[in-house]
Amino acid sequence: MQKLKFPSFYLRFKDSKLEEEFRQYYLDKNIKYIRLSLLLGALIYSFFFLIDPILTPDIYPLAWLIRGVLLLFLFFPIFILSFSDYFKNWLPYLVSFIVFVVGFSIIYITNMSIDHKAHLHFIGLILVFIYSYTFSRILVDYVNISVLAIWGVYLAGLFYNPHLDIEYIIIDVSFLIFSLICSVYAGFLIEKLDRNNFLLLRDLDKQKKELELANKKLEKSSFVDYLTGLYNRRYMEMRFREAIATYKRHKISTSIMFFDLDDFKKINDEYGHDFGDLVLKEIGKVMRSYLRDNDVILRYGGDEFCVLLLNSDLFKSLEVGKRMLRGLKELTNIAGKEVKLSFSGGCISLFPDIDSVSEIIKRADNLLYKAKMEGKGRILGDFSGVESGRQDSQK
Repeated sequence: MQKLKFPSFYLRFKDSKLEEEFRQYYLDKNIKYIRLSLLLGALIYSFFFLIDPILTPDIYPLAWLIRGVLLLFLFFPIFILSFSDYFKNWLPYLVSFIVFVVGFSIIYITNMSIDHKAHLHFIGLILVFIYSYTFSRILVDYVNISVLAIWGVYLAGLFYNPHLDIEYIIIDVSFLIFSLICSVYAGFLIEKLDRNNFLLLRDLDKQKKELELANKKLEKSSFVDYLTGLYNRRYMEMRFREAIATYKRHKISTSIMFFDLDDFKKINDEYGHDFGDLVLKEIGKVMRSYLRDNDVILRYGGDEFCVLLLNSDLFKSLEVGKRMLRGLKELTNIAGKEVKLSFSGGCISLFPDIDSVSEIIKRADNLLYKAKMEGKGRILGDFSGVESGRQDSQK
């Protein structure tokens, strides 16, 4: 996990990209709470309409005017803008601006009144500190800027306000400093917790993605033949079931070819099984070169291969099979050794009578046996289902 560094007023990650990611995450996570805090802040600020006639009876109409203007032209417009994607990223700055303006208005009202109770408005500043560091849900560094500005205005007001007694000043400043320290500490703890939670969730998300990737690799490895890198029989059966279901729903032409290498045992006997494995790999590459991207080639087992051709009828698929056979016969030299390769194959197209994978394999085996008996080096088609498929497609 990333370590946090703590400059004098900031909580920040050392990695700038991580910091930017956190800020966006934090804003997206807390956007609803920020909107709610704006309404809560407006409610608390409105409460002082009741207090103004008591604390500042000499200027309470002016205080009401100031508060009304801020509510109508600051709180509620920014609340409405918070629902805009364009202004959402500006929301921390806008809320910080509200914090400063509210603090400034409280200080201004206090200094404009000559009533001895006016200094009690410092309670409003305490609420501003507590609200901005805990309830506003904006980051501490944004709040610090507003609070420092408020303190600057407040201290300036102390020097230029002749109506405040030194005793009141000491009491007010003491309470303000204490409340500020508590608010800052609470704000730091809240944000630190949020940052640590962000790192934890980020690490968990990373681990989850890595686990999903590992599971996908594991699942894929269970479908792949370790020798040739082609898909294996398990994957073949899954895809055959999908092809049958797709055909029954949409009547999309789908063909399946099975190949069995001719006299492959002679290669193993003459050159050894290691060379035989190399030949199987090369045969897989040759067959793959004649297929489309959406076609699937699989190693059925031993020296048997299978090809699934989607959106391809029996006649087109037979032509593909014949090209593959010619290409295989042209492969006469592998790793400097002379080889003579061919296969016997069978091709079928799905039709309504085929309901299972075992039916496909049974028909393919019959065609393979027939091709072997007729002299090898050829591919035969099962035309028994062609007419049945045509009739079914016309229904």
